[in-house]
Parts: sequence; structure tokens; C-alpha cells
Amino acid sequence: MLLDAGAGTKWSYKSKESGKVYSRSEGLAVASLEMFKAGAFSSDPSQPHQVDATGLSKVTVELLAKGMQVSEWNPMSGLEGRAGLLMRLASALQNAEILVLMADLEI
Repeated sequence: MLLDAGAGTKWSYKSKESGKVYSRSEGLAVASLEMFKAGAFSSDPSQPHQVDATGLSKVTVELLAKGMQVSEWNPMSGLEGRAGLLMRLASALQNAEILVLMADLEI
């Protein structure tokens, strides 16, 4: 959901699991889920299905481009901004004060 913004009309993602091709929000969701399942956002290889600050802090534009299958022939709008968002989330997760405020929120 954090990465869901216009990816552009040329970008698409071919699922490694199903082989189906997705674009737009659907493609971003499938690509993000497959990156999550592969442990791209976890710092602990024995716990790949988690997201933590250390794992997110390792996200780079290049890593995100690889996970989202971005290339010269498959361009994505806003790739740098998406990577930056994940890096800022890593910083926020490391800030205990923010986490306490979030825990106090009633949703």
C-alpha cells in the first residue's frame, strides 16, 4: 500500500509465482507482496516474512528496481520517491517516540 501510486502507463510486473502480467496498482501490489515473501524488507534471513527498520534501511533504488522489474524497457514513474519513502519509514521505525505515539492512537 505504501508503494501504491501511479507507476506509469508503460510499467508492468510479471509474477514470479503465477507468470501473469500485472500493471498499475495491481502490479505494484503483486510485486510488493512477492518482495515481502522473498524477505526483501526483513533483516533476519530466518524470518523473511517480516518488515523491520534494519531491513527497510537496506532498501535502495537499485534493490527496488530489481524487485519491481524496472528496466530501460519497463520504466516506472516515481521509483526514487518510492525507495525514499521506505528509507524514511525505516528511520521512523527506529524512533521509539514515534512508535509510542502510534501505539497510543485508537484506530
